[in-house]
Amino acid sequence: PGTANPPRAFHRHAVETELTSEPGHTVLSLRDQMTHADRVNFDNLIPGLIKGGQPVIIDVAGLQYMDSAGLGMLLNLHDKATKTSLSLRIRKPRGDVKQLMNLSCMDRLIPIEWQ
Repeated sequence: PGTANPPRAFHRHAVETELTSEPGHTVLSLRDQMTHADRVNFDNLIPGLIKGGQPVIIDVAGLQYMDSAGLGMLLNLHDKATKTSLSLRIRKPRGDVKQLMNLSCMDRLIPIEWQ
């Protein structure tokens, strides 16, 4: 009998985050994957973003994958930003992340720079 290929191991990569500044904005860049496993770390970023008081851009150009929990994390950030009158927008979703944002009509709640 032939040998079956062993199942591929699933390697989950935590979302990589980077905070930078642009004139008049704080930029939170997200890279790799954003899933439910990132909730605690992402939620820990929110107070600093809110406390900074500058409009926030979430740059997702480097994000390869996001699940529905990732969308929920962005909506949670939006909710907290709105309560403090802080402007928030998403920048450059691509591939599967762009498709997920389109399907969920995310741009009805959070402004998105598609390009």
